[in-house]
Amino acid sequence: MKKDGKISDAVRKEIILYTEQQIEKNVKWIHYTGDLSISKDTLGALVYAHQCFIPFENLDVCDFHKEISLDEDKLFEKLVIRKRGGYCLEMNGFFYHMLRSIGFNAYPCLCRVMFGIQDPGDNLIGHRATIVSLDPPPGA
Repeated sequence: MKKDGKISDAVRKEIILYTEQQIEKNVKWIHYTGDLSISKDTLGALVYAHQCFIPFENLDVCDFHKEISLDEDKLFEKLVIRKRGGYCLEMNGFFYHMLRSIGFNAYPCLCRVMFGIQDPGDNLIGHRATIVSLDPPPGA
């Protein structure tokens, strides 16, 4: 990462990241007008904006029986350009890549939904989340 907090082109090519133009389109779509500094306040505001403007929906999977792509460019196309929603693997995968592109130290993780379940073994792992640390990534 450069001293100004921006990600260098060399680092951007090493890991899959959205371009500055894609980040701008996303923040415009979700009506986010704050800065993109790496802070708890920015993270909270981005989470809130994403939850308000990108809905959970499973139409492609359940109603249309379409194959879902988790490719980051296809997710950007669906959620930002076509202004659709998605299910957890799509939405949280997209948000993970967006946070990484902004410069957040984020990691994907798999989870299981536990509503009404006492024993974790009674429900399969079938959910996606993102862990974000406000500490800089190792080697940054």
